[in-house]
Amino acid sequence: MISTDPIKMYKNGKYNCAQATVATILHDFNDKEEDTITHTFTLLGNGVTDTGTCGILLGSLAALGKILTDQGLEGDQLEMAYKEVTNEFILKFKSYECHKILGVEEDVQVNYSSKEVISSCSPRMEEMVSEVEKLIEFRTNPTIPIMKRFSFL
Repeated sequence: MISTDPIKMYKNGKYNCAQATVATILHDFNDKEEDTITHTFTLLGNGVTDTGTCGILLGSLAALGKILTDQGLEGDQLEMAYKEVTNEFILKFKSYECHKILGVEEDVQVNYSSKEVISSCSPRMEEMVSEVEKLIEFRTNPTIPIMKRFSFL
């Protein structure tokens, strides 16, 4: 089990954005597979490719899927949760692509491990971790009536 805060590990350059996001959420929900999944995301951070999907979104969706499927959610319930996170991400950051989020032209090489990028992305990561954790709590909390947790409204 990871003994250090994954977001601190991102800020120190030991994790990429996808690793830190997935590790933080899984860590916060005491997921025993945190280390294995974090290693799986070694190549999925930093925009995956220069113009690719943001690792924070990828890590958020992976952790969300892992925790919700472990709780027995599937099908439409899972799809709704995925869409909710993706839509929230795009609403907050205006895109799912790293270059657009960072405000950099597509043909410009980005140093994703630079202090500037890490400083820019850390608050986004913390915000999405919080949003995903709220969604997980809402979707899995047995004290909330089932119709309210899974309504399409």
